[in-house]
Amino acid sequence: KDVLGAFVTFTYIKFKEFVSQEYRFSRLLALGPFLQGPDQRFEGNALKLHSAPLPSDIFWENFDCPSTMRRLKTSLMGLTFLVVLLIMVLGLSLAKWGREQAQAQSPDCSIYANVTTLVGAAALP
Repeated sequence: KDVLGAFVTFTYIKFKEFVSQEYRFSRLLALGPFLQGPDQRFEGNALKLHSAPLPSDIFWENFDCPSTMRRLKTSLMGLTFLVVLLIMVLGLSLAKWGREQAQAQSPDCSIYANVTTLVGAAALP
């Protein structure tokens, strides 16, 4: 399998600071790979240096998944959320429109007045 990422631990903080200084440009999207010399690459590929998250915050089952696949999954979940949200807004709008149409057809609401009278009469002693 291809190497997709690695976690490196340091014995001393000064070692971490040294490596962070050496790879400070690695997070630049466009220029980062061009600013790394051959001695800063892994098998010819540019490296990106990030502080590691806590082990409990890592989704280990997705760790061997390429970043393009993770982005695709994230995009699909976002698209699914938007579709569900639009369906809910459409349903609520149609319900409101239907209620307005029903009120426009019977503006006196005599049916609702009878129900209120019956409920009110049942509640009285």
